[in-house]
Amino acid sequence: MMQALVHRGPDDDGYEQFALGHSADAAVAGFGFRRLSILDLSPAGHQPMVHPRTGDCLIFNGEIYNYRKLRAELQVHGSAFRGTSDSEVLLHALSTWGEAAVSKLEGMFAFAFYDAASRRILLGRDPLGIKPLYLADLPDRVVFASEIRALLASGLVPDEIDPAGVAGMLAYGAVPSPRTVHARIRSLPAGCGQWIEPRGGGRTTVASPRRYWNFPDEPCRDDAATAANTVDRLLRDAVHRHLVADVPVGVFLSAGIDSTIIASFAREYTPQVTAFTVGFGEVHGEDEVDLAAATAKALGIKHVAVELDAANMPTKWHHWLASMDSPSVDGFNTYVVSRRLAAEGVVVGLSGLGADEFFGGYQTFTRGPGWSRVLQGLSFLPDWLRSGAIAGVGQFNGRVGAIEKLRDLVAGDPSVAGITRSLRRAMSNDRLAAMGLATHEGGRAADYLECGPTRDGAG
Repeated sequence: MMQALVHRGPDDDGYEQFALGHSADAAVAGFGFRRLSILDLSPAGHQPMVHPRTGDCLIFNGEIYNYRKLRAELQVHGSAFRGTSDSEVLLHALSTWGEAAVSKLEGMFAFAFYDAASRRILLGRDPLGIKPLYLADLPDRVVFASEIRALLASGLVPDEIDPAGVAGMLAYGAVPSPRTVHARIRSLPAGCGQWIEPRGGGRTTVASPRRYWNFPDEPCRDDAATAANTVDRLLRDAVHRHLVADVPVGVFLSAGIDSTIIASFAREYTPQVTAFTVGFGEVHGEDEVDLAAATAKALGIKHVAVELDAANMPTKWHHWLASMDSPSVDGFNTYVVSRRLAAEGVVVGLSGLGADEFFGGYQTFTRGPGWSRVLQGLSFLPDWLRSGAIAGVGQFNGRVGAIEKLRDLVAGDPSVAGITRSLRRAMSNDRLAAMGLATHEGGRAADYLECGPTRDGAG
């Protein structure tokens, strides 16, 4: 499993094992790690990291941005640190505060923590699920890792396809969490923690995920000027925190508003930052290289263009497909840019991924409220009548796929969120059914989005 993750952690490796439970026939918990050094490049950042006093152990992928503040707080509680890494701070935080430490973290992370006193394991994942964590709960063992390929490399996890995961991939272009395309593999839901506990006889129990974070449900009541100032402050703070690294940093620059803002703020804090842009000019006639180069020049930062042409694109495309851990129709640009960052010796890359969702950059976000009002106004009509009217329009339109998705939209959830999901659909329910993929398999809704666990761990 560790060998399967060498590409993620080329700098160091380590392995530790512990008893899971106190009985004489306790199961064995093995922690393996491949390290990519970002903070504290010395051996003091080696993982698995064992607490010298408690015997607790941590493996951790990601960055904790408020680790300096937590470090100072832990020192007041008596913690003594050997290095300067955020990993060591996280280890001491979990040893000191237990599961409650997760709510104190600000960052992107996935971790496994061995609690030596209770001899059980806590898995945790950041609030938005930026860092991946996959789990296979099998009858006689539990296997977890940051990539699906590592679970399969163990030889312990059956490689069986999950039709519902495939349906979700075809419907949305990516597999909705917590499913994967593998029947026995699930991802730990974002913003959740989960205990792996002994139950005697060398066996284990995986508790239900417990949610420690949710999106705020209080509406914003700020005026436009106050809201704009708040967003400016939060973006600056986010960029500044992401630049805390002991290695070179770059930014993905598409010349769009989001990446330009990030590059501008990054330049203020780290003048030597490098901007990277993918160019597709020869492939489809236009790209953003010239505009991105002009933006980089105006900001006074180095700019690197990654040009794709008809000769090298097929090779890179197949390499991208082979490198994907979970299937997706998106991410090729990110893959190409990341490869160039690595070639330039840049270890950390900042991007604006997620900004379109946050700021409503796609037309589907602006169309959602309008469609929602229309469909809620027509809610008195039965589903079959609304769908039949759309089918009738389709006979004159000729765009079968679009009409099928529109029929799903009018028969589905009329809320703004439901409409937005429907507008982003890549494949209709009729097309999925024609492929033998049931749209309501296993009691899931047609949009394949499952409810996350509540704070008490219930589904």
